[in-house]
Amino acid sequence: MMKHLVEQFPILLDHLEQRDNDSYILFDASPRISHIDSRILNRLITKGVIINANEDEIGFLSDRETLEEKTSDVFGKTDEPVLVTLGAKGTYLYDDNGGRIISSDKVENVVNTIGAGDTHCGGVIAGLLNGNSFAEVCKIGNNLSTQVIQQEAGSLI
Repeated sequence: MMKHLVEQFPILLDHLEQRDNDSYILFDASPRISHIDSRILNRLITKGVIINANEDEIGFLSDRETLEEKTSDVFGKTDEPVLVTLGAKGTYLYDDNGGRIISSDKVENVVNTIGAGDTHCGGVIAGLLNGNSFAEVCKIGNNLSTQVIQQEAGSLI
């Protein structure tokens, strides 16, 4: 099954490369990024791709040393904002203005972190669809993920 999926990646990437110039891809790296062939990642990490990753995942997209260097490197490839979730610290946002941390509200009682990253990404997408700036969408993602980690289920529904 996995071999079949790998064979389909070039077809998907061909289609994505033919998208309209005013459309974007939001790539949410996920822990499975370590299993994606570097040739596929190189085709994906191009102009018009917004990256959403955590601190571990961003390391698979750049071989630089520091978080600022890694995000700057990825930004140079995509020319789009790079968002790196930092857990309790919030989100590191790198864009045309350089890098900065968009802080998160303090959480007193962490119950379960499963779903926090997906929830953050969902908040980012919702904020972008609403026309918010990237700093604002990071805040939305941060706020939603702080809510989800304070409950047993990894969902806000």
